[in-house]
Amino acid sequence: MGATEIVFVFVIYLLFFGAKGIPSLAKTIGKATYQFREARNDIQREIMSSAKDITDSAKQVRNEIENAAQLAQRQAKKAQDTLEKSVKPTPAEPTEPEIKEPINPLTPSDSISSSGVKKEDSSSETPESGKDNQPST
Repeated sequence: MGATEIVFVFVIYLLFFGAKGIPSLAKTIGKATYQFREARNDIQREIMSSAKDITDSAKQVRNEIENAAQLAQRQAKKAQDTLEKSVKPTPAEPTEPEIKEPINPLTPSDSISSSGVKKEDSSSETPESGKDNQPST
């Protein structure tokens, strides 16, 4: 309400109730203003209290998450250390490779030509190779 509207309401009040009613009007307006302010303050306090509760809950949840993360990191580190200790490599003793048979063995009956190529003696045929050369019946 603007100033002219307030003056207009005041004049109407004076016409209806007279000058004797002005103190009771001021008292009523004062009480209404006080109640309005108290209601506004109560609402603000309720909102601030709810916001504080939410903030406190969020901080508590954040702290719990951080504690759980730190615990998980410690457990992972402990498990890694345990695993590294149990899988600790032992120095292997050097072993010589086992040689069964030379790749191109030379027998006393074999001879090597001057070019370094192995010549086989035709007199040393094996019985199996002799079978292959005989005609089958």
